[in-house]
Order: sequence, then C-alpha cells, then structure tokens
Amino acid sequence: MRRKAERGNAAAEMAVLVAPVMILMFAATLLAGRIPAGEGDVQGAARNAARAASEARTPDEARAAAVAVVESTLRDAGPACRRVVTSVNTSNFRPGGDVTVRVTCDIDLSDASLLRVPPSKQVSAAFRSSIDLYRAAAP
Repeated sequence: MRRKAERGNAAAEMAVLVAPVMILMFAATLLAGRIPAGEGDVQGAARNAARAASEARTPDEARAAAVAVVESTLRDAGPACRRVVTSVNTSNFRPGGDVTVRVTCDIDLSDASLLRVPPSKQVSAAFRSSIDLYRAAAP
C-alpha cells in the first residue's frame, strides 16, 4: 500500500530520466537538418551567382554581380552561414566561354554543442555557367 507522500514520484523520476534524452534528440534533429539545408543554400547561391555573372558585360561586373547574388541568396536563406567566401573565375570570360563561381560557407553549429560537434562545418559548392556565344549581337 502506498503512502500519500509518495504519490506522483514515479512520474517525476521518469521525467528526470527522459528529459536529457529528449534534449539530445532535439539537438541531433537540429544538426541533421542544418547541414543539408546549408549545403543546399550554398549550392543555390553558387548556381545563381554563376548565372548572374555570365550575364554581365565585363569581368569586373561579373565579379560584382556574383558577390551581390551570393550575399542576397544566403541572407534570404537565413543565418546558417557564419563566414562566406566567394571566388569568381573569369579567366575564360568571352562570348562562348564560361564563368565559374565557388562559394564557401561555415555553417553555424554552435547551438548543437550538446552533441560535442565542432562549432561550424565548412561546405562549398562551385557552379560554371556558359556565356552566350552571340552576346555581342545583343542591342
């Protein structure tokens, strides 16, 4: 027979045992979603930037357009990136040539520190876009 003072102890003990497991599961879920989402954002930024750069008229305009598009795309995607590096290769920038954009991002994982993971993970993506062969014929 139970005494009234012990009523509810089993529920409290169960909560103490289950809470840490639930917190670790939440952190693991956060981590499992953050990295693929960040990789997708970086790939999208590289693709959009290469396309914008290929539409520019000069290599300098191509670099400026690519950097602006990367910043805009990753800003709209959310605060996943701590540091972003954009490199634009315009060595083949001519009608019929191409332009390549590489985007490197450090994905912030500091809020998943319970899992003892590094505070960030570096991901990068490169995309090459062809420059229209007949661009000089455009008005």
